Amino acid sequence: MKTVQAVLKCKHCGREETRTLRLPDDVSAIPNEFECVACNEGKTAFAHVRDPRAYFETAAFRHELSPEQKRDFAKTWRDEHREYCNRKAREYQKAHPELGRKAQYKRRAREYNAPGVFDYDKWLQRVEYFNWKCAYCGVQLTEQTLTCDHYKPLSRGGSNWPANLFPACQPCNSRKHANLRWKIKRADG
Repeated sequence: MKTVQAVLKCKHCGREETRTLRLPDDVSAIPNEFECVACNEGKTAFAHVRDPRAYFETAAFRHELSPEQKRDFAKTWRDEHREYCNRKAREYQKAHPELGRKAQYKRRAREYNAPGVFDYDKWLQRVEYFNWKCAYCGVQLTEQTLTCDHYKPLSRGGSNWPANLFPACQPCNSRKHANLRWKIKRADG
Protein backbone atom coordinates (compact mmCIF):
# COMPACT_ATOMS: atom_id res chain seq x y z
CA MET A 1 0.00 0.00 0.00
CA LYS A 2 1.19 3.49 -0.79
CA THR A 3 -0.02 6.75 0.74
CA VAL A 4 -0.67 9.64 -1.66
CA GLN A 5 -1.86 13.23 -1.14
CA ALA A 6 -4.30 14.21 -3.90
CA VAL A 7 -6.48 17.19 -4.72
CA LEU A 8 -9.76 15.76 -5.92
CA LYS A 9 -12.58 17.57 -7.66
CA CYS A 10 -16.21 16.46 -7.40
CA LYS A 11 -17.46 15.61 -10.89
CA HIS A 12 -20.95 16.91 -10.08
CA CYS A 13 -20.61 20.11 -8.02
CA GLY A 14 -16.94 20.98 -8.68
CA ARG A 15 -15.96 21.14 -4.98
CA GLU A 16 -12.25 20.46 -4.41
CA GLU A 17 -10.81 18.53 -1.48
CA THR A 18 -7.31 17.49 -0.49
CA ARG A 19 -7.30 13.89 0.66
CA THR A 20 -4.81 11.31 1.82
CA LEU A 21 -5.36 8.13 -0.19
CA ARG A 22 -4.02 4.68 0.59
CA LEU A 23 -3.83 2.81 -2.69
CA PRO A 24 -2.45 -0.62 -3.61
CA ASP A 25 1.04 -0.64 -5.12
CA ASP A 26 -0.26 -1.90 -8.47
CA VAL A 27 -2.49 1.19 -9.02
CA SER A 28 -0.56 3.55 -11.31
CA ALA A 29 -3.12 6.30 -12.04
CA ILE A 30 -4.29 8.44 -9.16
CA PRO A 31 -7.92 9.45 -9.55
CA ASN A 32 -8.52 13.18 -9.88
CA GLU A 33 -12.31 13.11 -9.64
CA PHE A 34 -14.66 11.91 -6.97
CA GLU A 35 -18.29 12.18 -5.96
CA CYS A 36 -18.73 14.14 -2.76
CA VAL A 37 -21.03 12.90 -0.03
CA ALA A 38 -23.59 15.61 -0.71
CA CYS A 39 -23.82 14.72 -4.41
CA ASN A 40 -23.83 10.97 -4.08
CA GLU A 41 -25.63 10.44 -0.76
CA GLY A 42 -22.87 8.60 1.03
CA LYS A 43 -21.23 6.70 -1.80
CA THR A 44 -17.61 7.65 -2.34
CA ALA A 45 -15.57 7.44 -5.51
CA PHE A 46 -12.72 5.19 -6.66
CA ALA A 47 -15.01 2.50 -8.11
CA HIS A 48 -12.22 1.49 -10.50
CA VAL A 49 -9.92 0.35 -7.66
CA ARG A 50 -10.16 -3.44 -7.48
CA ASP A 51 -8.78 -3.85 -3.96
CA PRO A 52 -11.57 -3.43 -1.36
CA ARG A 53 -9.06 -2.42 1.33
CA ALA A 54 -8.31 0.76 -0.62
CA TYR A 55 -11.96 1.74 -0.31
CA PHE A 56 -12.33 1.05 3.38
CA GLU A 57 -9.08 2.80 4.31
CA THR A 58 -9.86 6.15 2.69
CA ALA A 59 -10.31 9.07 5.05
CA ALA A 60 -13.68 9.91 3.51
CA PHE A 61 -15.01 6.46 4.21
CA ARG A 62 -13.87 6.47 7.84
CA HIS A 63 -14.84 9.99 8.85
CA GLU A 64 -17.54 11.41 6.62
CA LEU A 65 -20.01 8.53 6.52
CA SER A 66 -22.50 7.35 9.11
CA PRO A 67 -22.65 3.61 9.97
CA GLU A 68 -25.75 3.18 7.79
CA GLN A 69 -24.01 4.86 4.87
CA LYS A 70 -20.95 2.63 5.38
CA ARG A 71 -23.15 -0.47 5.24
CA ASP A 72 -24.87 0.80 2.08
CA PHE A 73 -21.51 1.60 0.55
CA ALA A 74 -20.12 -1.85 1.34
CA LYS A 75 -23.21 -3.51 -0.16
CA THR A 76 -22.94 -1.37 -3.29
CA TRP A 77 -19.26 -2.23 -3.63
CA ARG A 78 -19.98 -5.97 -3.27
CA ASP A 79 -22.73 -5.73 -5.90
CA GLU A 80 -20.46 -3.88 -8.34
CA HIS A 81 -17.54 -6.28 -7.75
CA ARG A 82 -19.43 -9.56 -7.47
CA GLU A 83 -16.92 -11.46 -9.62
CA TYR A 84 -14.00 -10.36 -7.43
CA CYS A 85 -15.85 -11.33 -4.22
CA ASN A 86 -16.93 -14.69 -5.63
CA ARG A 87 -13.39 -15.47 -6.82
CA LYS A 88 -11.96 -14.68 -3.37
CA ALA A 89 -14.65 -16.80 -1.71
CA ARG A 90 -13.87 -19.75 -4.01
CA GLU A 91 -10.14 -19.43 -3.28
CA TYR A 92 -10.83 -19.43 0.45
CA GLN A 93 -13.13 -22.45 0.19
CA LYS A 94 -10.49 -24.39 -1.77
CA ALA A 95 -7.86 -23.60 0.85
CA HIS A 96 -10.14 -24.38 3.84
CA PRO A 97 -13.00 -26.71 2.79
CA GLU A 98 -13.82 -27.76 6.35
CA LEU A 99 -14.17 -24.17 7.56
CA GLY A 100 -16.62 -23.25 4.82
CA ARG A 101 -19.00 -26.04 5.73
CA LYS A 102 -18.69 -25.33 9.43
CA ALA A 103 -19.50 -21.68 8.83
CA GLN A 104 -22.54 -22.67 6.77
CA TYR A 105 -23.95 -24.84 9.56
CA LYS A 106 -23.27 -22.16 12.17
CA ARG A 107 -24.96 -19.55 10.00
CA ARG A 108 -28.10 -21.66 9.64
CA ALA A 109 -28.15 -22.28 13.39
CA ARG A 110 -27.89 -18.55 14.04
CA GLU A 111 -30.77 -17.91 11.62
CA TYR A 112 -33.00 -20.19 13.68
CA ASN A 113 -31.54 -19.04 17.03
CA ALA A 114 -30.73 -22.68 17.78
CA PRO A 115 -28.84 -23.51 20.96
CA GLY A 116 -25.54 -25.33 20.81
CA VAL A 117 -22.26 -25.10 19.01
CA PHE A 118 -19.83 -27.67 17.65
CA ASP A 119 -16.28 -27.59 16.40
CA TYR A 120 -14.79 -29.51 13.52
CA ASP A 121 -13.08 -32.08 15.77
CA LYS A 122 -16.36 -33.02 17.46
CA TRP A 123 -18.02 -33.33 14.05
CA LEU A 124 -15.24 -35.65 12.82
CA GLN A 125 -15.67 -37.79 15.95
CA ARG A 126 -19.36 -38.11 15.08
CA VAL A 127 -18.52 -39.11 11.50
CA GLU A 128 -15.92 -41.64 12.66
CA TYR A 129 -18.46 -43.10 15.12
CA PHE A 130 -20.61 -43.93 12.08
CA ASN A 131 -17.53 -45.30 10.21
CA TRP A 132 -17.90 -42.65 7.48
CA LYS A 133 -21.27 -44.14 6.47
CA CYS A 134 -24.59 -42.40 5.93
CA ALA A 135 -26.66 -42.65 9.11
CA TYR A 136 -29.83 -43.37 7.09
CA CYS A 137 -28.91 -45.59 4.11
CA GLY A 138 -25.44 -46.84 5.11
CA VAL A 139 -23.61 -45.80 1.92
CA GLN A 140 -19.87 -45.15 2.31
CA LEU A 141 -19.06 -41.41 2.45
CA THR A 142 -16.01 -39.38 1.44
CA GLU A 143 -15.08 -35.78 2.25
CA GLN A 144 -16.78 -34.69 -0.99
CA THR A 145 -20.04 -36.62 -0.41
CA LEU A 146 -20.34 -36.00 3.34
CA THR A 147 -23.10 -33.65 4.50
CA CYS A 148 -24.17 -32.71 8.00
CA ASP A 149 -27.78 -33.49 8.90
CA HIS A 150 -29.61 -32.18 11.95
CA TYR A 151 -31.74 -35.13 13.06
CA LYS A 152 -34.26 -32.79 14.66
CA PRO A 153 -34.27 -29.97 12.07
CA LEU A 154 -33.37 -26.45 13.09
CA SER A 155 -36.66 -25.28 11.62
CA ARG A 156 -38.50 -27.55 14.09
CA GLY A 157 -36.56 -26.38 17.15
CA GLY A 158 -33.56 -28.70 16.88
CA SER A 159 -30.21 -27.83 18.39
CA ASN A 160 -26.75 -27.43 16.90
CA TRP A 161 -25.11 -29.69 19.51
CA PRO A 162 -23.07 -32.65 18.19
CA ALA A 163 -25.63 -35.14 19.55
CA ASN A 164 -28.19 -33.82 17.03
CA LEU A 165 -25.77 -34.01 14.06
CA PHE A 166 -25.55 -37.09 11.85
CA PRO A 167 -23.45 -37.80 8.76
CA ALA A 168 -25.61 -38.23 5.69
CA CYS A 169 -25.25 -38.53 1.95
CA GLN A 170 -26.73 -35.69 -0.12
CA PRO A 171 -29.75 -37.69 -1.42
CA CYS A 172 -30.80 -38.77 2.10
CA ASN A 173 -30.24 -35.31 3.54
CA SER A 174 -32.33 -33.72 0.78
CA ARG A 175 -35.10 -36.34 1.00
CA LYS A 176 -35.35 -36.08 4.77
CA HIS A 177 -35.85 -32.31 4.56
CA ALA A 178 -37.63 -31.31 7.81
CA ASN A 179 -39.18 -34.69 8.67
CA LEU A 180 -38.76 -36.06 12.16
CA ARG A 181 -39.45 -39.79 11.67
CA TRP A 182 -36.43 -41.21 9.92
CA LYS A 183 -34.76 -44.39 11.13
CA ILE A 184 -31.07 -44.28 11.91
CA LYS A 185 -28.95 -47.32 11.11
CA ARG A 186 -26.69 -48.55 13.86
CA ALA A 187 -23.14 -47.25 13.71
CA ASP A 188 -21.59 -50.73 13.69
CA GLY A 189 -23.92 -52.22 11.12
